[in-house]
Parts: sequence; structure tokens; C-alpha cells
Amino acid sequence: MSGQISAADTAQTVATFDKHAKAYRDAFVLLPSYLATFDALADRMQPSHRRLLDLACGPGTLSLHLKSRVPGLDITATDLSPQMLMLAKEALPDGEFHCLDLRDTASLTGEFDVIACAFGLPYLDSHSTAQFLKDCAAKLASEGLLYLSFIECDGNPHVQTNSHGDSVWRQGHTADGIQSQLSALGLTPLWQHHTETRGETEHFLIAIKGQ
Repeated sequence: MSGQISAADTAQTVATFDKHAKAYRDAFVLLPSYLATFDALADRMQPSHRRLLDLACGPGTLSLHLKSRVPGLDITATDLSPQMLMLAKEALPDGEFHCLDLRDTASLTGEFDVIACAFGLPYLDSHSTAQFLKDCAAKLASEGLLYLSFIECDGNPHVQTNSHGDSVWRQGHTADGIQSQLSALGLTPLWQHHTETRGETEHFLIAIKGQ
């Protein structure tokens, strides 16, 4: 049975992201391997897909890229790091932003045509991930798209510390496990991809609701 990521663990992770928000943005804002997965999502969006929910948005990289591909996109974005949200607001002044834990996704109002969570799952334990996926399915409009990316491995939550002594708590997930949960929620995978980055397998998935 997998362990749990506590509130204190999450606070430690948020503090690390607050401290290194600008460095994180600069490192990932134009990373071709990630931008290609954003393009895979944009390529599958229909004219009716106008309402985007970007969960754990970080500095707004995904939303900014989708906006360049889909003008007029109505963007709602959340993150638990105030510094990340500040950078996202600078990049997307027309967006709606909420300082929100992924565990509180159900508190958002309305439905969305596209829900994206780029590398938010690594900071949720298995129990919280199961509830989070249920919340996303409930918030997703019929024939809406769900984009997820996560670290693919099977193991308990663990702490990762950088050379500066700053730590984050992370949890790996298996692709089969995530797909099984999505299928049970009425979401069908449309596209999947994985890459090897810094010795880790990163998995990317796009699913549709109601097909």
C-alpha cells in the first residue's frame, strides 16, 4: 500500500517552488519535448473547446502555448505556489487565477472543455490522485479533453532534495494504473507518449470524455 503525502510535505514542496519559480520557468518555458505534447493537445482541440482549466499551472507555460495556437481561449488556472501564480498572471493577464491545492479541484465552479495538469500528479499520493481524477472527470464537459503528464514508476512517496538543500515530495504513478482509473470514469485515451528525461520516464496522455 502506498503512503501519503502530508500537509507538511506539501507545504515544503510549495516553499521550494516559490523559491525557484523563475528558474523553473526559464528552464522549462521552451523545452521542445514538452511543447510538442502541448501541440498534440492543441491539434486535438475542436472549435467548441473554448474553456481551459490549467491545474498546477506553474508559470503558465502550457496555457500560454495553447493560447498562441487557439486564440480566444478562456483560461482558468490554479497553482498552490503564490510565486508561480504571479509569473502566470504576468504571462496571461486575461486569465482567471486561483491559489488552490489540486485536492480542492471540486471547489471550482462550472464545466471546462479542456482540463490540463502538467506534472501535477507527481505531488499527489495515490489516494489523492484517485480523487483528483474523479474531480477532473466531473468538471469536464462531454467530449472534453483531459491532458495529464506524470512520472512513470511504482513506489511510495519520497523526498527529492536539490544541491541547495531544497526538497519536494513526489509520488510516481503507473501508466496502466492511470489509464484504468480514467476508463472507469468514462474517459478514453486518444494519444500517449513517453520520454526519458534525467533518468526518469515521463508519461503524457490525452483522453476524451464520452467516446
